[in-house]
Amino acid sequence: MENSDAITNKSLGLNISNTTSMFLSAPSSATVISMFVCGVLGNLLAIFVLVRTSKRHKWKNFYRLVGALSITDLFGILASTPLVLVNYLNNFEWVGGQATCDYFAFILIFAGLTTIFFISFMSLERFLAVCCPYFYKRNISEQRVNIITALLYLLSITIAVLPILGFGENVNHFPGSWCFFNFYGQSTLQYIYSYLYASTGIALIFMTAAFNIILIVTLAKEIRRKDLQERKCSVNSASSRRRRRNDIYLMVFLSAILIVFGICYSPLMIRVVLNQSKWTQLCESCDLLAIRLASFNQILDPWVYILLRRENIICFVKRTKRFKSTFLQRLSGIHSYGSERIAIIRHSLRHRKSPSKDVDDNLAEVNANIMPDDINDAQQI
Repeated sequence: MENSDAITNKSLGLNISNTTSMFLSAPSSATVISMFVCGVLGNLLAIFVLVRTSKRHKWKNFYRLVGALSITDLFGILASTPLVLVNYLNNFEWVGGQATCDYFAFILIFAGLTTIFFISFMSLERFLAVCCPYFYKRNISEQRVNIITALLYLLSITIAVLPILGFGENVNHFPGSWCFFNFYGQSTLQYIYSYLYASTGIALIFMTAAFNIILIVTLAKEIRRKDLQERKCSVNSASSRRRRRNDIYLMVFLSAILIVFGICYSPLMIRVVLNQSKWTQLCESCDLLAIRLASFNQILDPWVYILLRRENIICFVKRTKRFKSTFLQRLSGIHSYGSERIAIIRHSLRHRKSPSKDVDDNLAEVNANIMPDDINDAQQI
């Protein structure tokens, strides 16, 4: 813990700007409570929605992984946030010594790695289901998904427990409210563990991004191909509309997961590499922001699933189409009304500018209506 105290004392002595200091070193405990409530409520709602709609999705592989992800995020929030709040209320003086520091670091590493593993596995599962359907049908069964899920949990526990066993070291970090493995370390084991953690996370982030981008492009091409076929054949069956809606739902969900996942976890992995390699100067406020973004992912994940449920996306698409048609109808009505008003104004202006021409036209019309016999009678008279 001596090394931990040295790092903490050094971090508290940094000279940073007033704005950064206010945001990073002295936040309100109300913020922690709000994030805790949002995270717990979101994950409980996600689990409730999954259980309630189980008759429709029948706990297929993708939904099993979503459920495991929600349970893991909920566990991480419940197991770590109360200790953070205690240290906030204790003026950032760590409570419990090395034992609670090891416990907190284990929870952060375990929950973070499990989330990364599950999101990557979800992307791989969808990639195989869409791009390799025959391989997926033969090899990816529910039993194998359950086995892989258990192995991912075991792998995350193994990596998270290594610093406690001496392969690395857990220390208290700036501003004293959280513990994590020492990514400023000098020993060979600390180097190895830091690069193991960061390389695993970066590789999984890139793999997830690659799978999701390929999936999104494939689904977009498939939707366009189906639209062209329906226009040529003039066929728009209920099954084709349902498949199109499912493809759109999957595209939106994968895009949202990719954006949230990349923004939340990439900074932490980059900071670990930069700190351990000594490529940049020490910036513990940056490390604090990176770990907060990673923790914030556990809060965002369930809300992404809840807000981007298939029913909500379908409802949003329908309302968008209805609004578009209504807007176009009103726009065409305004255009026709405006055209009629412009024609009337032009006609009235034409009459005002040439009254003599109108008189001549009226006289010509009267003369044209006079019968020839009337003209002859007039001449005899």
